[in-house]
Amino acid sequence: MPRARSHVLLTRTDGTGLDPESPVSLHRQLRDAIVQSLVERAVLPGTMLPGEHALCRDFGVSRTVVRRSLAQLEADGIIERVKGKGTFVARR
Repeated sequence: MPRARSHVLLTRTDGTGLDPESPVSLHRQLRDAIVQSLVERAVLPGTMLPGEHALCRDFGVSRTVVRRSLAQLEADGIIERVKGKGTFVARR
């Protein structure tokens, strides 16, 4: 089954960023921001997400934070990661 090639824009729509002073970890804040963005934009399954480096730049966090967030999203069944292809919204 072919996957969508277009990237979805994953930025906070409420104008706020991640808060390093929050008691909630940065990877959890990023995970929640990604989920919120996917829901608000009604992103379709199979849509490609931006790469790790783009997420680092867009959210101002380290690659470790991004990788941990994506790992949790994958474990939760929200995204699928395909080595050499990219990260996609999971087909539920």
